Amino acid sequence: MLMNADNAFREKVGDRKRCKERRKERIIPLVKYIVISTITLLVGTSVLIPSLVSAGWAGSENSFVDGIEKVVSISQKNGGNDSSTYFALPRTANVTYATLNISGMPYTPGGRDYPKNVSISVCADNDIEWQFRGDSYGMLGYQNTFLSEQTAKYVNFNSPGEEASVKIRLPRNATANSFSMSISAYTTPKWSNETRLMPPTSPVSNAQWPRMAEGLVNGKNMLFVVWSTSDPEITTGNDEDIVARALDGDSWGPTMEISAKGDTYDDEDPQLCIFNGKVYVVWAAHSPSNYWRSDVYLSSYDGKIWSEPLLLSPSSKMWANDYPIVVPYKNKIYVFWKTTDPSISPVAIGCMDIVYRVFDGTSWSATMRLNPNSNSPNAWSVQALIYDDKLYVIWDSSDPSLTGKTQEEYDIMVRSFDGNSWSPIIDISASCIGYDELPRATTFLNPVTGREELVVAWCFSPANSDGTRKEPDNIMGRILSGGAWGPVFEISEHNNSRYDMFVDLKSCGNYLYAIWTCGINTTSSAEGNETAGVGGTYFVRGDIFLRWYDGKQWSRCIEMTADPVH
Repeated sequence: MLMNADNAFREKVGDRKRCKERRKERIIPLVKYIVISTITLLVGTSVLIPSLVSAGWAGSENSFVDGIEKVVSISQKNGGNDSSTYFALPRTANVTYATLNISGMPYTPGGRDYPKNVSISVCADNDIEWQFRGDSYGMLGYQNTFLSEQTAKYVNFNSPGEEASVKIRLPRNATANSFSMSISAYTTPKWSNETRLMPPTSPVSNAQWPRMAEGLVNGKNMLFVVWSTSDPEITTGNDEDIVARALDGDSWGPTMEISAKGDTYDDEDPQLCIFNGKVYVVWAAHSPSNYWRSDVYLSSYDGKIWSEPLLLSPSSKMWANDYPIVVPYKNKIYVFWKTTDPSISPVAIGCMDIVYRVFDGTSWSATMRLNPNSNSPNAWSVQALIYDDKLYVIWDSSDPSLTGKTQEEYDIMVRSFDGNSWSPIIDISASCIGYDELPRATTFLNPVTGREELVVAWCFSPANSDGTRKEPDNIMGRILSGGAWGPVFEISEHNNSRYDMFVDLKSCGNYLYAIWTCGINTTSSAEGNETAGVGGTYFVRGDIFLRWYDGKQWSRCIEMTADPVH
């Protein structure tokens, strides 16, 4: 809401107070021009107005005749930023009427800057007759805040005829001549009907880990969806396998198994990207006898056939190599994953590092480590994306050398690569004392600033003094714009009874969307999202919430699932 009020406000001094001391006229700060008019002398003969105290001010010397009103003028010589001034009147003089003409001088042409805390105190009695300050009053000039100090108010009308009122800030005793409001309304997004990608006879619960990507493959723009399933109609064997389908125009192609056919390993958590006309899919194959023994595989599609799965991690099946991601950068393919394998990253038993390999179109590099080799912590949920012509990698870590906290607490780490060298690791959640986990990131072209921004969101749970969690999780965020990180802010609606977890971010048009699960934390239900970590598994079953950002402010939280928590 924007409100323009007249810059010149008038205040009558109703009580016509007599002052035994000299009168003071105080202006705090950035005042350009003041007129004090209609000074009446009740007793005495002609007097001369004294010189002004502040060097930056000029005033007219006026003589006063007994009982005759006369104008006194003072002004700043060239405008400026003098914080205050005062002038003296005869002891028996009485101010009957005052006009204050104030204009804020923009720091930039066309700006809407304004001074703050302007006030008038007639007599040295600390009784302010007129002011732009206080808990209930606004600032000088262009008004853009409500009484709550917010620049926007969200009002939800559920039926016709509903009313709502909000309070705006104005100077005390001000008369508002005109108002203007900027109003934007949001409607609940409308979703298309669902398209079933599994066979009609498949059990409802027999598909998981869906991922999709869109791009040019073999000269055609196509949408690819991959997921994990054990459905015998579309896979071989009784294990979990990776399958893919492609949308070419308006029609979906057949479902194709791209993981090794006939094996006994559970293939899960696929990730994909489209680069140089090919689809690249990576996933983890888990041992049927021990879930924590796994390897990372990759397969590519050129528009005609899928390649045979390529093993990227050592084929020991004795250590965890899982949760891989794949991202193209500067004409190369980067695959990151988490490992406990000491043959490729010298970590202590039970600890986890983030490693990666690079494909230049011809051959694969050796396996390299991303996080420090501290031999004690866990580096967990990893994300990677391109921003500002750099490859950014975001993950959560419990490394005390990075977090400065106990080994039980996690923070969100960021590191970037310019094609030649890696930047130092930055902890972007250091101000959050507790558990910062499960980060997600995306880029967003801010329509307000015109800049592309890097937005990171994660799950945060405050910690007690002993390091244990003291309340359920909330969704937090932070934005990198113009080379600087903004403050940490909360995306979810804060509450202490439900868990806000598993956030994801998507940019579409002029909006950035955040979507997450809000519900009850449980370790027994098979419903909802889950993430398995060293020492525990987190589940949340509940409702899906959505919120979007227009480059300046966030919308209210919208519940996408109307059914009660189940």
